[in-house]
Amino acid sequence: MTGSSSHSHDKGFSVLEVLLGVSVFAIGLMGVMALHMYSLKGVAFSGNLTEANAIAANQLERLMRADINTLVDGPSPNSPNGLAGLNDTGNAADGLATGVGTNGKYTVCWNIAPNQPANTLRTVRVHVLWSVRGTTQQISISGIRRRF
Repeated sequence: MTGSSSHSHDKGFSVLEVLLGVSVFAIGLMGVMALHMYSLKGVAFSGNLTEANAIAANQLERLMRADINTLVDGPSPNSPNGLAGLNDTGNAADGLATGVGTNGKYTVCWNIAPNQPANTLRTVRVHVLWSVRGTTQQISISGIRRRF
């Protein structure tokens, strides 16, 4: 028989095809790893935020149950700062607790505004602050307490 038969010499992938496939895979893998790192940062931030929220709620509850006469406005009873002082933090706040929570990384500040929003009420605001890579994060919650 004199017919011609065609034999294919393609028995696999060439080196160039393998290199191109591995390169595309590596680029995709780097993208997935970057997404994973952002995901871990988000999980850490949400953990900090959850803990800060629990600390703030706990402190607000304590202040709402405390003897109303012990809740003073201002760093001292002789220097009240009223509504303007509700956002004070650090030593300017009416109350301060440091080294709170996991690894003592939270600072808790609270402020009292008497006669706000009405004469028989007091507004209580709690701030929880912590630092992440040199940037201060903060959560604040407020409540209103009856004076009498």
